[in-house]
Amino acid sequence: MALNPNVTRIASASDLNDTNKYVLKRWEPARISMVDDPVNQRGQVVRIVRNINDGIVSGSHRTEIVRDRFISEYAFKTGGGFYWGSYMLAPEWLEKHHLLEASVPKVTDYSINIQQFHPRNTDNTTHPKWTVAINEFGVCLRKWNQSDAAGDYEIVARWPVDALVWHDVVCQAVWSIEDGLFALYLDDRLMYRFVGPTIYPGATAGCWWAEGIYAPGNFPPGITELSTYVQGLKQAYPPGPYSLCRDRNAKYIRNIRSRSLTGRPTGARALATRTTVEI
Repeated sequence: MALNPNVTRIASASDLNDTNKYVLKRWEPARISMVDDPVNQRGQVVRIVRNINDGIVSGSHRTEIVRDRFISEYAFKTGGGFYWGSYMLAPEWLEKHHLLEASVPKVTDYSINIQQFHPRNTDNTTHPKWTVAINEFGVCLRKWNQSDAAGDYEIVARWPVDALVWHDVVCQAVWSIEDGLFALYLDDRLMYRFVGPTIYPGATAGCWWAEGIYAPGNFPPGITELSTYVQGLKQAYPPGPYSLCRDRNAKYIRNIRSRSLTGRPTGARALATRTTVEI
């Protein structure tokens, strides 16, 4: 698919190093860097590297770019939007992904997450977080349960591991205590859709999105280094279905006439009628 030109994406080192936009979790600066797109499709892109000798970062084996509350627009007050990320795997994943064993997840799970999306929910009746993970079975969309225990997840979609091919992952979220929506698209194909509560009464924080390389357990045996390329990370679109919104000018939904989340829920109807300001 053609990359939406309206997507807020990382196009330069100044974008990447802007602390108002991104949090960089890395062992050393060279692990996250701007490079020319190896397949000459998207100009300057971000290369992310994780080496077995890298120290622990934020409690785990990880090298990630994170967008936190800076850009969630305090999502639980804006109604929702579309969250966009793009990834491309380096060639070593083709020969190494079979080492990422996940067949006995309650004992050990060597899956590596390349994307994470976490609503700040603590109520297990709402939609839980999800990750895009790579393991011996391929690339998996995993929906985690709130316990966050090993193996406590559901695989809701799966696709093959490839290399030097861009893939666009788009999450649509409508934040509501009753009639919310959560949908995930891969390269314009709807992979997963959930209708129901996506937040709980009294929620005050937003959500965060991360892309990169994150090994929740130990770094997998037999692998010394992995690298991936990313671009995108976040964009809120005008109200409406993804098929209509993705080619339109970007708009951010501002909480101009806010309502308490403990009162009437915001949902699909509220999102469609909310006042918007183009910036």
